[in-house]
Amino acid sequence: MPLAEKPAGKDQLTDDVKLGASPSGKAIKFQHRGPYDDIDSTYDLITAYLDEKDLEARDFFIEEYLTDLSSSEDPNLAVDIYVFVK
Repeated sequence: MPLAEKPAGKDQLTDDVKLGASPSGKAIKFQHRGPYDDIDSTYDLITAYLDEKDLEARDFFIEEYLTDLSSSEDPNLAVDIYVFVK
């Protein structure tokens, strides 16, 4: 949630909510559809794509869960994976 300004003297809003900056720069969005148990194969494909295109990923990926992860075997799981590139 964006804030107009950082609350004075605070780095955390609660024990569970910390303030931070959103990542910036170029990112590539990949989609994983299917059981969470199969997400490693999606990451393998991402790595192969980055290698093929001679792209270097930054040190973090963001996983956006579009459906609830009720079970690692749920075939209807939808996850968008954002890879930030250097």
